[in-house]
Amino acid sequence: MEQDFRVRLLDWLTHALKIVGAFAIAWFFIVSLMVATAQQAAVARLHQNGLNMDYGMAVSKRMTAYNLQQLAQEESDYLDRLRTEQLRIEPEVDAAAQRVDQQWADLEPKVIAIQKSGLCGISAGPAQTAPARAAIAHAIQRCTPASRASDAALVTGVQEQARAFEAVANAYIDSDKHLLGVLGTVQATQADLARDSQGSKGDSDLSNVFSDMDAIANMIPGANFVANFPPTLMQIILTFVSGLFGALLVTLVLIVYPGNQIMTVADARPVTRTFLGGFIALCVYIVLLGGSAVLGSAASQSGAGDNYMAFAGIGILAGMFSDRVAGWLSKRADEFFKQ
Repeated sequence: MEQDFRVRLLDWLTHALKIVGAFAIAWFFIVSLMVATAQQAAVARLHQNGLNMDYGMAVSKRMTAYNLQQLAQEESDYLDRLRTEQLRIEPEVDAAAQRVDQQWADLEPKVIAIQKSGLCGISAGPAQTAPARAAIAHAIQRCTPASRASDAALVTGVQEQARAFEAVANAYIDSDKHLLGVLGTVQATQADLARDSQGSKGDSDLSNVFSDMDAIANMIPGANFVANFPPTLMQIILTFVSGLFGALLVTLVLIVYPGNQIMTVADARPVTRTFLGGFIALCVYIVLLGGSAVLGSAASQSGAGDNYMAFAGIGILAGMFSDRVAGWLSKRADEFFKQ
């Protein structure tokens, strides 16, 4: 009983995988066909707009502009954060500057007295900057006059106040350095933003070239990945997928109409037939482009001409009738390698 259940379960899973695979092949074929069509439309628009570039160059230019646009957006967000930080720091710096001025106003008369007494090696003259004032306060703290008691009392009476002032001045100096750093970063970011914003406008002449491709990429999952292939490679993918789709189509015909007259065999053999159809279609594509047969104009020989739909049709037929196409390829081989 348990063995029968396992067999039925395995059989059910096999059928489920086949159904999922069939839907995946059909979906990928439709996506590939739409992307190839959109690529051909983009190539046609490049020529219509007089743009002297191929599809790959246009995609590269557009991708560069897109990356610059993303970078500009990140820089804009970063600039907003910097400006928020600037608005937060500026009041703190102003308040710290006021504390420095207030405490220096109380300390300055005593510093002038020490300067006049020639103590602590403090040079005469006003100190206008916070670093200069902090240096004076630091010198007073380290000063230990030993000549007269009055000099010692003058210095020691100021040292505690000088210590408090130095802490306030250093706090202001640190916050001011932080603010200057933020301002410098703001200016540099503004310059980068202006440069990258200008560079992101480089695809303005490509605005309508990729309209179909953008619509497909935005609406269909997986299309954006397929769209990255250039038309020459896309045609190879489309031919192979067309062969898979053709083999899948004839497999369904064999399943639904087992007594049909289009095939000489009745066994569907879905997996092997499907992959055989894809590989046979790819072989036909190579043989046709290799010069054993001619299809369309001379431009078709590059694999990216206007006859991409014809190759898709041939891929479907090759996948559907892979047994007959195998015989056709065998005849081409006999002709090519005959003595």
